[in-house]
Amino acid sequence: MSTIMPYERQVGKRYLDCGVTILRGAWLLMWFCAVLCITVNAEATTYYVSLSGSDSNPGTIQEPFRSVNHAVGVLRAGDTLYIRGGTYIDRFVDTDFTAGGTASAHIVVSGYPGETVVIRNNGSDAITGFMIANREYIDIQDMKLDGSNVNIGDAVVLFNNNITFRRVEIFGAWKNGILGGGSGHQFIDLKVHGNGRQPNTEYPPGHNGLYLATDNSVIRGGEFYDNQCYGLRMVDSATNHRSSNNLIAGVRIYNNGSGKGLGGTSRCGSGGGGAVIGDTNNVLQNSLIYNNTLGVDITGLSGKMVQGAKVYNNTIYGNTGYGIGHGLFAGAADTQIINNILHLNGSTIISYSVSGTVQSSNLMSDPGFTDPGRGDFRLRTGSAAIDAGTALAAVRDDFAGAARPAGPRYDLGAYETNATVASTPTPTSPASTPPTPPKNVKIKG
Repeated sequence: MSTIMPYERQVGKRYLDCGVTILRGAWLLMWFCAVLCITVNAEATTYYVSLSGSDSNPGTIQEPFRSVNHAVGVLRAGDTLYIRGGTYIDRFVDTDFTAGGTASAHIVVSGYPGETVVIRNNGSDAITGFMIANREYIDIQDMKLDGSNVNIGDAVVLFNNNITFRRVEIFGAWKNGILGGGSGHQFIDLKVHGNGRQPNTEYPPGHNGLYLATDNSVIRGGEFYDNQCYGLRMVDSATNHRSSNNLIAGVRIYNNGSGKGLGGTSRCGSGGGGAVIGDTNNVLQNSLIYNNTLGVDITGLSGKMVQGAKVYNNTIYGNTGYGIGHGLFAGAADTQIINNILHLNGSTIISYSVSGTVQSSNLMSDPGFTDPGRGDFRLRTGSAAIDAGTALAAVRDDFAGAARPAGPRYDLGAYETNATVASTPTPTSPASTPPTPPKNVKIKG
């Protein structure tokens, strides 16, 4: 016997079923909107700063911000800030950022391509600096940091991890161009010069282009010159830490140290010179070190012996003192000095208290440079340095990025003769107008 549902109950059930369907649909719509909002909000955003802008603007290319200090505060992982050309009296440090990047989505603060951006110290110590642990994976690139207008501080201070400086010129700092520790930093194609203006009478030890006590960091390419003491120092003066596993490659270091830096007026308590590598497993390779007070120091500080330093395929020329000073102060163990050219230095390699040293395939006589007076240290045809080296797995290219070896054996020094340089892709410029897709869309009910 069939049961016929009363009309009122049939209608009620239909309404109930309809309501459930609508409710389910509403939840699906809300879920879809939420996913859409999250997806769009997660999209990387590009912001702009201009001297003609205002910090009350939204930071678009048509309505840019005015100050870098303000603009970095809106950046999130994956975002980019372009600074339009001009000279800014400004600074931006970790506390101005409200977030850091991630390993897969860096924050980028960049000069606008094709325009010259200068940021001058505003009198608040460092022009930029990062010390907070969660302000990492931030890239600073394509700008000039000028500390010459104030008698205070280092230009850059780093004591956290994973900060990159790329194509940045750092000059005129009262103290060091860059001072720092931490881990995982990259310094690519920098130009660091004229730092350490504080008089020797106020601080006799003096200051440097870069003074780093980092671990697992890379300095690749660039020029370090005219600084008060050393162009580069990779060693920690602290007794409880050893600066370890850093690479310095393909750099040009010249005119640093007493009587050389700061236009020849420099006075440095340690004498100063090209580069210092100390502590543990630090590498200097494929670099040009010339016309400094001293060439290369392999030395520790605070009583710490240097361990496992590697000096490969460098050209060390015309330095007033020794080309390489090895084991001064606390000694050195297991150093490798291989495939270098040392010519016209005050002396060649001076070793103090050392053990386990591998010293081979180094040329101390005239190698036949192309034009050393003009800083051209390529080898002329017939040079004794051509095909005279030892194969090194860690050195796969030369100063110019050309593959080694070009002949049957490695050449000595920073250049490989007749080698082919791999082409480098041209970086793309940002669009002059905002992209079409919406950014940071919010759906309001």
